Amino acid sequence: MTDYHCHLLPNIDDGPTTIDESIEMAKLLVNAGYDTVYCTPHLIKGLYEADNKTVKTAVNDLQNALNQEKIAL
Repeated sequence: MTDYHCHLLPNIDDGPTTIDESIEMAKLLVNAGYDTVYCTPHLIKGLYEADNKTVKTAVNDLQNALNQEKIAL
């Protein structure tokens, strides 16, 4: 199953604030049957303004952490 709108990246918007919270959320998603998640952080001027480099780094860091934890997401 695929989630096309997920705030899983840590410390980017109103989602999790730490990588540990992201990992716990990922475990819940996998347990619920998800195998693919598209991280879609908010971009709201003056509130959430992460640039592309920051988002890409967060995606890579999270994927590396999930791989280390053997979480298939």
